[in-house]
Amino acid sequence: MKSYVFATTPLPEAARFALIQQVIVVVLSAGMLDGGALAQVCIYALMGFWGGTGVLIARRGAALTRVDIILIRWSYIPLCILSFFLTQWIWSLRGY
Repeated sequence: MKSYVFATTPLPEAARFALIQQVIVVVLSAGMLDGGALAQVCIYALMGFWGGTGVLIARRGAALTRVDIILIRWSYIPLCILSFFLTQWIWSLRGY
């Protein structure tokens, strides 16, 4: 097993890119006049994204594969779409 240092991996750059992308999406969704529904969807996706990223980093450490870096960099928008449908399903179960 190889030992890597986080500074030599593309992880900080991918995480920075994902964070900038998330800030833009959350700010834009918070500005929608829908009572916070879209912001709630994006916040759920944000929490799921960083939870999954934390598990990924905890399991693999600095030895992330190229697919892992691509997932960290680009999976937030698909998670927002998935979260939209999941949130609608949860709201329908709650009777909203």
